[in-house]
Amino acid sequence: MNLLYDISAIQPNLDGKYHGGGKYGKIVFFKLVEMSINSNLKLFALFDDSKFLEKDIMDLISINNIIKIDLNKVLIDDIVSIYNIDKFYTALPYNFKNLSKINCKIIGAIHGLRGLEMELNWHSLLYVRGKLRFKNIIKILLKNKVKKRQLIHFKNLFNLQNINLYAVSNHTKYSIKTFVPNINIDKLKVFYSPDVTTTYKKKNNINGNYFLLVSGNRWLKNNLRAAKAIDAIISENSKLNYKVIITGVTNKKVYLKHIVNKESFILKKYVAEEELFNLYAHAYAFIYPTLNEGFGYPPLEAMRFGVPVVTTAFSSIPEICSNAVLYANPYSVSEIKNRILNLIFNNNLYKQLQQNGISRFETVRKKQREDLDELISFILS
Repeated sequence: MNLLYDISAIQPNLDGKYHGGGKYGKIVFFKLVEMSINSNLKLFALFDDSKFLEKDIMDLISINNIIKIDLNKVLIDDIVSIYNIDKFYTALPYNFKNLSKINCKIIGAIHGLRGLEMELNWHSLLYVRGKLRFKNIIKILLKNKVKKRQLIHFKNLFNLQNINLYAVSNHTKYSIKTFVPNINIDKLKVFYSPDVTTTYKKKNNINGNYFLLVSGNRWLKNNLRAAKAIDAIISENSKLNYKVIITGVTNKKVYLKHIVNKESFILKKYVAEEELFNLYAHAYAFIYPTLNEGFGYPPLEAMRFGVPVVTTAFSSIPEICSNAVLYANPYSVSEIKNRILNLIFNNNLYKQLQQNGISRFETVRKKQREDLDELISFILS
């Protein structure tokens, strides 16, 4: 079988240089490369030569003599014809237009219907500036038209005859049914996003005195409200000596304009994966007031190390986290503050969440690994 794999889904997008969809696509690609050794599976890599591509992926492609094809130079339907492609796999099928013209079977992952479940609002403008800010203002003003266009795009995608789509969570599956009512829900499979944990081990058994927040540049992660909540706690409890680390911050003013205890906040840009794991492993708690998730890797990455999590009961998070976290209304600074205070002053709860988190992580990881094997079979069948 000749399989064209969409590497561009792993490369940087509007979510940043590294993102959940990228981690997902990388794990699936590595597994398929492993499967191709000593088999009749031949892989071809579709990528964007103008964007960053991680070294380990480039090395894997080179070592295994996988043909790379720049999507900016050749049309996909021409690639299918030239290389006799049997199947095209993409973790982001909604990034492509005219998939109906591709003369092969297409397999695609649906991570979520964020564009339909959520819409830009005025709060989102706090996170952006310049041309992007102006662009988002236009989207907010025309939000009904934007959502209608996105709905048409999704419906057209699910009506294609040459594509097999699957969801990465039950939340996503039923979100699809919510917005595309005519879909046969019984045929829509769910494969959990694969386990992306590495062999990184915690360097000691003592948690640090900092709260960790990630993806600080993305309004959907809602970190500004959490920052305000922790800032208030620090102001009102002088004996507490907590720091706040926020990663992925591209504009520090977003936070510094709204907090009093500036010396307590450490605002980092994107950090390397090993540093990020180190930050997860030694945090006092992980705060993740997200507004929308198709699956939700970050809470799992914290629970892996027994780090208590405060997050939200929105979209896929309850499905993934179950009873192993504290839930808060993400739109309420006072409620986020309430849950964090609960962690600080209720030691029994803190210890229980540590235990529940590790247990839940192991449960989800087991399913992730089983589902990855099933997904590979689904792609190759």
